[in-house]
Amino acid sequence: MKTLRIVLLVLGAFLTATTTLPAQETVPVVSLASNADAFQCSGDGLIYVIPDECMHDGGKSAAGDSLEVYCHLGTARFCLSGEECPWRDEAPAGGSDETCSGAGLNGEWMATAWCEGWSGFNQFECTDAGQINLQKRSEADLLRDRDEPGC
Repeated sequence: MKTLRIVLLVLGAFLTATTTLPAQETVPVVSLASNADAFQCSGDGLIYVIPDECMHDGGKSAAGDSLEVYCHLGTARFCLSGEECPWRDEAPAGGSDETCSGAGLNGEWMATAWCEGWSGFNQFECTDAGQINLQKRSEADLLRDRDEPGC
C-alpha cells in the first residue's frame, strides 16, 4: 500500500511537470516599422486627445497629463500634454522619423488608456529612439490597471 502511494505521488508529480499549459495570449506591438498604415493621418496639428481621466501616464513633470496625437507630414505623433512636444506649437519644418516625444518620461511607458484609445490602441510606449509602440490590451487588464496608478 505504501509503495502504491509513492508510485501515485511520483506519477502525479510527473504529470504535473509535463502537462502543457495553454499559451498565454500575446498582444502584438504595432510600430511604424511594422505597420505604417496604422500611423497615417491627414491634416497638420492636433488630431486626437485622450483625457487625463481616461488614462494613467508616465510623465513626471506635470500632474494630470492627457495624451495628445498630432499629425505631421502624414504621420501620427504622440506627446503628453504637460511635457515638451516638438509638434505642439510649430512643427519642425523637415521630416522626422520620430513618432513620439519621450520628454518627461521615466522610461519607455507613456500611457495606458482605459476609455477609448487612439485607433483602438490603449497602451502607448515611446522608445529611446523616439518611436511609439502601440498595443491593444484586454478589457480585464484595463479595468484592473484603471485603479492602479503607474500601471
